[in-house]
Amino acid sequence: MLDRVWVNWPLKLLSISLAFAIWVFVSGEKRIVQDFDVPLDIQLSDQLALLDAPRSAVSVRLRGPESLIRRLDPVGMELSVALGDAPMGQQQISLSKSDVRGVPRGIEVDFIEPDSVGVELDRREQRTFMLDVAFLGQPPEGYAFYGTQIDPDRLTLEGPESELAKLDLLQTEPIRLDQRREPFTRTVRAIPPHTSLRALDSTPIRVRIDVDVEPVVRTFTGVPVEAIGQVYETTVAPTRANVTLSGPPALLGRLRPQQLRLAVDVSGLTPFDQPRQRPVELDLIDVPVEEMSRISMKSVDRREVAVWISERRLR
Repeated sequence: MLDRVWVNWPLKLLSISLAFAIWVFVSGEKRIVQDFDVPLDIQLSDQLALLDAPRSAVSVRLRGPESLIRRLDPVGMELSVALGDAPMGQQQISLSKSDVRGVPRGIEVDFIEPDSVGVELDRREQRTFMLDVAFLGQPPEGYAFYGTQIDPDRLTLEGPESELAKLDLLQTEPIRLDQRREPFTRTVRAIPPHTSLRALDSTPIRVRIDVDVEPVVRTFTGVPVEAIGQVYETTVAPTRANVTLSGPPALLGRLRPQQLRLAVDVSGLTPFDQPRQRPVELDLIDVPVEEMSRISMKSVDRREVAVWISERRLR
């Protein structure tokens, strides 16, 4: 046993001497204090959300040997407070020295400023909202803005219940229309109106903006009026009407009369003897979706038509 103790005894003695010397140096070294800005991390349960984020950092005064304090890198230090299932509403949270993480050995926390922070807690929820594209400016003279196509057209936000309840639509960052003379596409971000709200989906939002030359009008005569969604035999009167459309000249010039019809939705209607008035809607056939947004019905000589539904079912 003693033989093992004496093995390499000069090196062991040197190690002990060095450790003793370091201890004497550190313990006898002048101690100083220094203030550091330390990130504040408020940890909540999955059911709670912060209405207004508290200050992002607090001032922490550390005390220790001068050599350690001077070499200290504050990166990695934070003050973490776990609230767990705290009650909702206004809360004053005390900050403790023991909450400071990442302080090197040999250094102690002297005090924290401030020693408490106020927070307001609310129930955490998720809701999905339609997207509303914001625009700046107008196309040049002689050109017009016709509409947009958005993909995706809605987004889910997470955050305090009270803030989500204030929203009807979720707006995107604005898109400039100045100097635009033709359709173009932009990728934008949604802009939650409050810092406590965040989008759950990071999918880019692609917006196609339809800009073209100013619209002209064209009248189509004898457009057929047809019932759709019928279960029983249905008669409509009149069976044809005149329709005036508005849109870019090139687009209206390509549109053929047989691509138009006025649709009367009779789904859900049961048989009746007396005629009833039902509204008509313009239906464009074999027109690309991106072009439909540039065509609008300026006028129609019959906004409603008479409908008769018999008791005879369609086969």
